[in-house]
Amino acid sequence: MVTFKDVKSSRIRFQVQTLHLYQQTFKIRARNSRFRYWLVEHFTFKGLFVVTGLYLATLTGCGFGADSPGTTSSGVDAPPLLVAEDFNFDSIKSIEEYFREARYVEADMKNGEILSNSCLACHTFGRGEKHGLGPNIYGFFGQPAARHMDFAYSGALQESGIIWTPEVLEAWLALPSRFLPGTIMPFAGFKSETDRRDLVGFLMVETNNY
Repeated sequence: MVTFKDVKSSRIRFQVQTLHLYQQTFKIRARNSRFRYWLVEHFTFKGLFVVTGLYLATLTGCGFGADSPGTTSSGVDAPPLLVAEDFNFDSIKSIEEYFREARYVEADMKNGEILSNSCLACHTFGRGEKHGLGPNIYGFFGQPAARHMDFAYSGALQESGIIWTPEVLEAWLALPSRFLPGTIMPFAGFKSETDRRDLVGFLMVETNNY
Protein backbone atom coordinates (compact mmCIF):
# COMPACT_ATOMS: atom_id res chain seq x y z
CA MET A 1 0.00 0.00 0.00
CA VAL A 2 1.41 3.38 -0.99
CA THR A 3 1.61 5.77 1.95
CA PHE A 4 1.60 9.57 2.04
CA LYS A 5 5.30 9.51 2.94
CA ASP A 6 6.02 7.36 -0.13
CA VAL A 7 4.26 9.89 -2.35
CA LYS A 8 6.02 12.81 -0.67
CA SER A 9 9.40 11.09 -0.98
CA SER A 10 8.82 10.37 -4.68
CA ARG A 11 7.82 13.96 -5.29
CA ILE A 12 10.96 15.27 -3.59
CA ARG A 13 13.16 12.91 -5.62
CA PHE A 14 11.48 14.13 -8.79
CA GLN A 15 12.14 17.75 -7.82
CA VAL A 16 15.81 17.09 -7.10
CA GLN A 17 16.20 15.17 -10.37
CA THR A 18 14.62 18.11 -12.19
CA LEU A 19 17.21 20.42 -10.65
CA HIS A 20 20.13 18.21 -11.68
CA LEU A 21 18.83 17.83 -15.23
CA TYR A 22 18.35 21.56 -15.62
CA GLN A 23 21.79 22.40 -14.24
CA GLN A 24 23.51 19.83 -16.45
CA THR A 25 21.66 20.98 -19.56
CA PHE A 26 22.02 24.72 -19.19
CA LYS A 27 25.13 24.88 -16.96
CA ILE A 28 23.89 27.64 -14.71
CA ARG A 29 26.76 29.90 -13.70
CA ALA A 30 25.06 33.21 -12.95
CA ARG A 31 27.16 35.29 -10.56
CA ASN A 32 24.47 37.63 -9.38
CA SER A 33 22.84 35.94 -6.39
CA ARG A 34 19.44 37.51 -7.02
CA PHE A 35 19.40 36.07 -10.54
CA ARG A 36 20.64 32.70 -9.33
CA TYR A 37 17.86 32.48 -6.77
CA TRP A 38 15.32 33.57 -9.40
CA LEU A 39 16.44 30.68 -11.59
CA VAL A 40 16.05 28.23 -8.72
CA GLU A 41 12.61 29.57 -7.81
CA HIS A 42 11.23 29.24 -11.33
CA PHE A 43 13.09 26.38 -12.94
CA THR A 44 14.64 23.98 -10.45
CA PHE A 45 13.57 22.48 -7.15
CA LYS A 46 9.92 23.34 -7.63
CA GLY A 47 10.24 21.77 -11.08
CA LEU A 48 7.15 21.59 -13.21
CA PHE A 49 4.85 22.48 -10.30
CA VAL A 50 5.86 26.13 -10.65
CA VAL A 51 4.58 26.36 -14.21
CA THR A 52 1.03 25.49 -13.20
CA GLY A 53 1.09 26.91 -9.69
CA LEU A 54 2.74 30.32 -10.02
CA TYR A 55 -0.30 32.16 -11.36
CA LEU A 56 -2.64 30.72 -8.72
CA ALA A 57 -0.14 31.43 -5.95
CA THR A 58 0.07 35.05 -7.08
CA LEU A 59 -3.71 35.43 -7.07
CA THR A 60 -4.18 33.91 -3.63
CA GLY A 61 -1.17 35.62 -2.06
CA CYS A 62 0.08 32.43 -0.41
CA GLY A 63 2.79 29.84 -0.96
CA PHE A 64 2.44 26.61 -2.91
CA GLY A 65 0.13 24.34 -0.95
CA ALA A 66 0.11 26.70 2.04
CA ASP A 67 -2.93 27.61 4.07
CA SER A 68 -4.15 31.15 4.39
CA PRO A 69 -1.93 33.02 6.90
CA GLY A 70 -4.45 32.96 9.76
CA THR A 71 -5.89 29.45 9.46
CA THR A 72 -4.92 25.80 9.26
CA SER A 73 -6.33 23.31 6.74
CA SER A 74 -9.06 22.46 9.28
CA GLY A 75 -10.12 26.09 9.48
CA VAL A 76 -8.80 26.54 13.04
CA ASP A 77 -6.97 29.77 13.80
CA ALA A 78 -3.22 29.17 13.55
CA PRO A 79 -0.67 30.83 15.83
CA PRO A 80 0.88 33.87 14.17
CA LEU A 81 4.14 33.31 12.34
CA LEU A 82 7.14 34.62 14.23
CA VAL A 83 9.44 37.19 12.64
CA ALA A 84 13.05 38.16 13.29
CA GLU A 85 12.10 40.92 15.74
CA ASP A 86 10.40 38.37 18.01
CA PHE A 87 13.75 36.86 19.04
CA ASN A 88 16.59 38.02 21.22
CA PHE A 89 19.98 36.38 21.12
CA ASP A 90 21.34 36.96 24.61
CA SER A 91 21.48 33.26 25.48
CA ILE A 92 22.61 30.73 22.87
CA LYS A 93 22.69 27.05 23.82
CA SER A 94 24.89 24.29 22.46
CA ILE A 95 23.57 21.65 20.06
CA GLU A 96 23.76 19.11 22.89
CA GLU A 97 21.57 21.31 25.10
CA TYR A 98 18.97 21.76 22.38
CA PHE A 99 18.85 18.01 21.81
CA ARG A 100 17.96 17.45 25.44
CA GLU A 101 14.80 19.50 24.98
CA ALA A 102 11.67 17.37 24.63
CA ARG A 103 10.78 19.01 21.33
CA TYR A 104 13.88 17.73 19.56
CA VAL A 105 14.05 14.42 21.42
CA GLU A 106 10.74 13.67 19.69
CA ALA A 107 11.90 14.79 16.22
CA ASP A 108 11.40 12.23 13.43
CA MET A 109 14.85 12.07 11.85
CA LYS A 110 13.69 10.02 8.88
CA ASN A 111 11.08 12.60 7.99
CA GLY A 112 13.65 15.34 8.50
CA GLU A 113 16.05 13.59 6.14
CA ILE A 114 13.38 13.38 3.43
CA LEU A 115 12.50 17.06 3.85
CA SER A 116 16.17 18.05 3.72
CA ASN A 117 16.23 17.23 0.00
CA SER A 118 14.51 20.57 -0.52
CA CYS A 119 17.47 22.24 1.18
CA LEU A 120 20.00 20.27 -0.88
CA ALA A 121 18.58 21.80 -4.04
CA CYS A 122 20.47 24.99 -3.09
CA HIS A 123 22.70 24.33 -0.06
CA THR A 124 25.57 22.00 0.81
CA PHE A 125 25.83 20.45 4.28
CA GLY A 126 29.38 19.11 4.62
CA ARG A 127 32.46 20.70 6.15
CA GLY A 128 34.47 22.54 3.49
CA GLU A 129 32.01 21.90 0.66
CA LYS A 130 31.56 24.65 -1.89
CA HIS A 131 28.53 26.89 -1.86
CA GLY A 132 25.65 25.96 -4.12
CA LEU A 133 23.01 28.38 -5.26
CA GLY A 134 22.71 29.06 -1.55
CA PRO A 135 25.53 29.09 1.02
CA ASN A 136 27.10 26.04 2.64
CA ILE A 137 25.43 25.55 6.03
CA TYR A 138 27.89 23.29 7.84
CA GLY A 139 28.21 24.34 11.48
CA PHE A 140 25.77 27.22 11.13
CA PHE A 141 23.78 26.59 14.34
CA GLY A 142 24.74 29.15 16.97
CA GLN A 143 26.42 31.31 14.33
CA PRO A 144 25.36 34.72 12.96
CA ALA A 145 23.56 34.87 9.65
CA ALA A 146 25.54 35.89 6.55
CA ARG A 147 28.80 34.62 8.05
CA HIS A 148 30.54 33.54 4.83
CA MET A 149 32.63 36.34 3.35
CA ASP A 150 32.67 34.66 -0.07
CA PHE A 151 28.90 34.48 -0.56
CA ALA A 152 26.63 37.28 -1.81
CA TYR A 153 23.91 37.46 0.83
CA SER A 154 21.05 39.93 0.69
CA GLY A 155 21.51 43.21 2.49
CA ALA A 156 18.54 42.34 4.69
CA LEU A 157 20.23 39.19 5.98
CA GLN A 158 23.59 40.89 6.45
CA GLU A 159 21.99 43.59 8.60
CA SER A 160 19.55 41.33 10.46
CA GLY A 161 21.62 40.43 13.52
CA ILE A 162 20.10 36.93 13.38
CA ILE A 163 21.83 34.04 15.08
CA TRP A 164 20.78 30.63 13.80
CA THR A 165 19.24 28.83 16.76
CA PRO A 166 16.85 25.89 16.19
CA GLU A 167 13.89 28.08 17.15
CA VAL A 168 14.93 30.82 14.74
CA LEU A 169 15.41 28.34 11.91
CA GLU A 170 11.98 26.82 12.54
CA ALA A 171 10.39 30.26 12.31
CA TRP A 172 12.43 31.06 9.19
CA LEU A 173 11.35 27.86 7.46
CA ALA A 174 7.68 28.72 7.94
CA LEU A 175 8.05 31.52 5.37
CA PRO A 176 11.43 33.24 4.93
CA SER A 177 10.06 36.30 3.13
CA ARG A 178 7.75 37.05 6.05
CA PHE A 179 10.29 36.25 8.73
CA LEU A 180 12.77 38.69 7.18
CA PRO A 181 11.41 41.01 4.48
CA GLY A 182 14.06 41.64 1.86
CA THR A 183 15.56 38.16 1.92
CA ILE A 184 16.29 36.72 -1.53
CA MET A 185 15.71 33.10 -0.52
CA PRO A 186 12.88 31.95 -2.81
CA PHE A 187 11.14 29.40 -0.61
CA ALA A 188 7.40 29.15 0.03
CA GLY A 189 7.93 27.56 3.44
CA PHE A 190 6.85 24.41 5.29
CA LYS A 191 3.37 24.96 6.73
CA SER A 192 3.59 21.97 9.10
CA GLU A 193 5.11 22.78 12.48
CA THR A 194 5.97 19.11 12.90
CA ASP A 195 7.81 19.02 9.58
CA ARG A 196 9.79 22.11 10.55
CA ARG A 197 10.77 20.53 13.87
CA ASP A 198 11.79 17.27 12.17
CA LEU A 199 13.87 19.08 9.55
CA VAL A 200 15.64 21.24 12.11
CA GLY A 201 16.35 18.20 14.28
CA PHE A 202 17.89 16.42 11.31
CA LEU A 203 19.95 19.45 10.28
CA MET A 204 21.36 19.78 13.79
CA VAL A 205 22.89 16.32 13.30
CA GLU A 206 23.73 16.49 9.60
CA THR A 207 25.48 19.88 9.65
CA ASN A 208 27.41 19.40 12.89
CA ASN A 209 28.61 15.76 12.93
CA TYR A 210 26.72 15.50 16.22
